[in-house]
Amino acid sequence: MEEIGFHRKYRPKTLTEYIGNERLKKSVFNAIRSEVKPQVILLKGPAGTGKTSMARLLAKEYLCENRDTEAGACNSCYFCQAMNDFIESGRNDIIPNVREVDITDSNKKQDIDEILTEASSMSFDGNWRVY
Repeated sequence: MEEIGFHRKYRPKTLTEYIGNERLKKSVFNAIRSEVKPQVILLKGPAGTGKTSMARLLAKEYLCENRDTEAGACNSCYFCQAMNDFIESGRNDIIPNVREVDITDSNKKQDIDEILTEASSMSFDGNWRVY
């Protein structure tokens, strides 16, 4: 079994575990509690400020099948379990609707065209597609 790095092992798996930008956390809670969820959420900031952690938590919140409006993701449905594994391991082979894009690695026109083409098709299960 491969060893999990410290930064992955202790990365938060729920929004309540997220420690850091409380203003962002409150905004995210308000956005996902509403009936009409935002189609686009852009996270920006310097390295090490929790953008990737928050993006993964948002994906989990959007994909959860039994999400409670107050408590958040259920942590027991298929997507929550798959996202927990993704958060810890970084492998997303069992969740085809989630694609992590690192702009520092994907900065060519070809990369953008590929993402736009993929985004224009329906998701496998008709649910959210997360980039």
